[in-house]
Amino acid sequence: MNELAIARTTHTGEILEIGGHFGTGGTEDAKYEYDKAPPEILEKVRLIEAICKRYSVPLAAAAIQFPLAHPAISSVVVGVATPEEVKQNIELMNVDIPSELWQEFKASGVLREDAPTP
Repeated sequence: MNELAIARTTHTGEILEIGGHFGTGGTEDAKYEYDKAPPEILEKVRLIEAICKRYSVPLAAAAIQFPLAHPAISSVVVGVATPEEVKQNIELMNVDIPSELWQEFKASGVLREDAPTP
């Protein structure tokens, strides 16, 4: 998320919709801001994947639910092409994510300590 855009909402009362938050994952050909993902981003993605796996939480569930913890975010826009994808996204929104996962994200440096979490 663009921190400047989010900070601006604090003063203006605007709200944001988040889209394109899934990215391309941690593969070697992954993209980051429309370019080849640098090694440090790939390393961070792999750490996120490992933490999610430890808690048996699908990475996609964390990706959908995390932005909604911020008071400036009104919705998360997810792409869907089939009724099955709609169902999957609803299921991901309903995954119970333990607070320990978010705490581990912060402890590992994946998230800032002051980041709002679900």
